[in-house]
Amino acid sequence: MTMLNNNNIVSFGTHQGKGAKELSSQNKKIIASCRIILTNSLPKCFVFLGNLDDTLFKLADQAKNNLEQSEYFNVMRLFRLQKDNLQNEFTKLVLNDFDLFFSSSSVDSHNSESSPNLGLELALLQDDDLEEDIAITRIATKSNEVFGNEFTQLTSRFAHLINRPATTKNPLAAERIAAHLKEVISPVTSNLAIKLQAYKQFEQQAIGELKNLCLQLNDELIKHQILPNLAQRKPSQKHSATSPTSSIEESNSGTSNLISNQGEDDQNTSAMFEQLRVSLNRNASLNTQNGGSGSFNIADQQSILSALTELQQIPTAQVSMSQNGRYQLPELRQLLAGNLQAGSQSVSHIDEDTINVIDLLFEFILEDKIIPAPMRAMIARLQIPMLKVAIRDKKFFSTKNHPARRLLNNLAKISTGWSQQNNTQQDLIQTKIEAVITTILAELDTDISLFEQLNLDLKQFIDQQGQNSTVSEQRIVKANEGQEKLIAAQQQVDNVIETHLSQHSHLPKVVISLIDDGLKHVLKLRLLQKGIDSAEWKYSVALLEQLIWSVQPKPEPSDRQQLSQALPKLIEELKENLSGASFNQPKIKAYFEELNACHVQCLQGDQLEPAVLQTIEHRSKMSNPAEPEALPEIALEEKILSDQEAIEKATTLEIGTWLEFFDEESPRQIKFSWRSNLTGRCLFVSYHGLKAADLSLAELAGLFQRGQAKIIDQFEPLMDRALISMMAAINQQPNSTEK
Repeated sequence: MTMLNNNNIVSFGTHQGKGAKELSSQNKKIIASCRIILTNSLPKCFVFLGNLDDTLFKLADQAKNNLEQSEYFNVMRLFRLQKDNLQNEFTKLVLNDFDLFFSSSSVDSHNSESSPNLGLELALLQDDDLEEDIAITRIATKSNEVFGNEFTQLTSRFAHLINRPATTKNPLAAERIAAHLKEVISPVTSNLAIKLQAYKQFEQQAIGELKNLCLQLNDELIKHQILPNLAQRKPSQKHSATSPTSSIEESNSGTSNLISNQGEDDQNTSAMFEQLRVSLNRNASLNTQNGGSGSFNIADQQSILSALTELQQIPTAQVSMSQNGRYQLPELRQLLAGNLQAGSQSVSHIDEDTINVIDLLFEFILEDKIIPAPMRAMIARLQIPMLKVAIRDKKFFSTKNHPARRLLNNLAKISTGWSQQNNTQQDLIQTKIEAVITTILAELDTDISLFEQLNLDLKQFIDQQGQNSTVSEQRIVKANEGQEKLIAAQQQVDNVIETHLSQHSHLPKVVISLIDDGLKHVLKLRLLQKGIDSAEWKYSVALLEQLIWSVQPKPEPSDRQQLSQALPKLIEELKENLSGASFNQPKIKAYFEELNACHVQCLQGDQLEPAVLQTIEHRSKMSNPAEPEALPEIALEEKILSDQEAIEKATTLEIGTWLEFFDEESPRQIKFSWRSNLTGRCLFVSYHGLKAADLSLAELAGLFQRGQAKIIDQFEPLMDRALISMMAAINQQPNSTEK
């Protein structure tokens, strides 16, 4: 319990004293990374101020008099003006608690200043103070209800970091957070009604952010192997009214309630499982009561599960590497037989069938090319846990939404795109998958809720990784789109200039120089900034036309008069457009002097001297988009697709498709992120959202043609792929003769 001492300091545990041990450098780094998470996350708690603003506006609208209304508006204005200060002060107070908790001089003597009212005796509180403290207490209580489990784990991990008992007070306790909220809100207003509204909005919106903060801190500590296998406390409200735990044995009825529209799919999948049993030379009518050979006792389910739990912890019962460098599954039947009372018991026919089907499932996983090989090996370590689930709960095969089945699918899904080549980066995905699998191997007994908890945690991880990857990917795509806009704009400008120049055989060299060194850049800037339909673009094109017209021979007096009237404005507009710092002004000034000489001759009706003229070389206009390149030459026997098929496959490839490339020493999986509308070039990114490849259509088509690129179907869940593949493989075998 938090104790209050005489100098108004709240003590979190006993002082460590002179014998305190200095924190290790590694632990200091871990604490620093947690502090960064705190610094970034705590300001998010103040998202509630947006809704508070709306609430205060409504209250002002309903105010009984002008004075009350004015107070609401004044406080609204103060909250808006002081939003950043409130966030910073709140963050500072929490970080002070955090720093003091981990300080080397008093690692477990967390002292921090309490809010003013916390030290008063309850009997001395006025009604307003009491009501406010009740609201603060409600925030703390609600926080404990929402993320008490995550907070308990965080407390244990913090305590482990400083080598103190798990009962050590956590500096991020909900009571402290609520007290700091009160401390930063109180100076803004003394109006109890407004403060209660603020606390209510914080309770409704910020508690979710605090839960996310706990999850992030736990993930960070798990990543550094701080109690990674810590068991989670089961929720004790609502769902526990029926049963304190949700066991695998009870999940036959429980998981059926998770879905209501499986119907036909369930029947098909269940029928598939029965066909798998028949194809494995088993009589479909046999069940657990038929037993095995008469010389053995049939082991009951509990004995089998206990034996499997023991095997779950043994390295020889895990996937291993064969002499030829291939991953191989353990001989579970032999290991299990040896564990069942020294071979005096055997398993029933249906349990043996289940073992065989699980073997087939994990053999498929080890061969599934969609999952990178190292990830297949990690996922295959779940063979025994999944066998335990399947023995107790046959709905594992027939219910697509079964928690254990969903976990397998999710692990396979986040493995897509993982590459061992990313060894220079902190591999969060590999670390996460290892943590999930380690947790299952260490903690799974008969409690299926473990899979639900891990699925929820995995979903949050996938969402976070997806957001990070998307940000990186969008940054790369926007950079490429920007570059393409520059190229497209340059092509458009070049085509416009070519159109006007091509109408003449000769033009003054100074005009060509002014266009190349000046007007071309003006045109491109106008096009990028304003667009092809804008008045600014059309004005710039007209200026180009006017410049070219001005240096044409003027044999007629009317033409010379028109030129004389137009020249002052033309020169002024040209100088204005070419006056920027990006232009070489001395050179531009010299161009205008040469241009003036040309204009003098034109006004006199004279032909320009051949020495000042340049022959116009007519260039072909650039097309948009560019024509596809020719495919690289490939020997006929090496082609698995025709030229037309390969080009069509490359041009119709959809954005977001994952591919596996075999063009390097080891396969890599990358995602098609963007295609250039101008050149057809294709951009690919890694699962981090970083640029992985940039290929022309011809290069991509060539990879398809040689079989060095393969589309990955990541939309079909792992379990569905496995069952379909298993059935197809067995149907290709000749029917066995039953004995």
